[in-house]
Amino acid sequence: MRKTKRIIVIVLLAAAVLVSIRIAAIAVGESKKITGEEWFDMQAEYISDFETYADTVDTVISLYISGSLDAEDMLSQISMFRSELIVLEQDYARAEEEHPVKAGTHTYASKRGCEAVEEIFTLYDNLMETIENNYADRDVLLYKYLAFRDELTDSIAKYMAAAIVQEDGALNDTETEEK
Repeated sequence: MRKTKRIIVIVLLAAAVLVSIRIAAIAVGESKKITGEEWFDMQAEYISDFETYADTVDTVISLYISGSLDAEDMLSQISMFRSELIVLEQDYARAEEEHPVKAGTHTYASKRGCEAVEEIFTLYDNLMETIENNYADRDVLLYKYLAFRDELTDSIAKYMAAAIVQEDGALNDTETEEK
């Protein structure tokens, strides 16, 4: 009987230790989380990277469509652009993993702005595939590239609108604190 009590006590202590460890792990994980607005603020880095990326892609496509760049060179450039995009996507995924967002902390604007950045990644993935599948016909490629630019402009506008709303909200919060 005494041995049974010891076993029960040991099992209960072990369970209590495991529960305490789990609670501590959850608490540490929660302390690493950031707000949705903080995550949105981090998106500016990716938008800046996309500005540079977009300029180089646009230049290569323009040169190819105008006939100043041959198909082989253009496909070589597209291969390099794909590699760059993969690096950007991996960096973004790593940042998402390292900075999880606390549930319920996004504003409408911050959520919409973050979604716009993800849309831009998807658009560029689709563009690279479109170029590889349609490079032989420059007219078709031009049409598809113009359609891509319209979609890209929409996504950038969503991000910029979110940034303005966030900035206005931050200014309003500052004004309220000063009063």
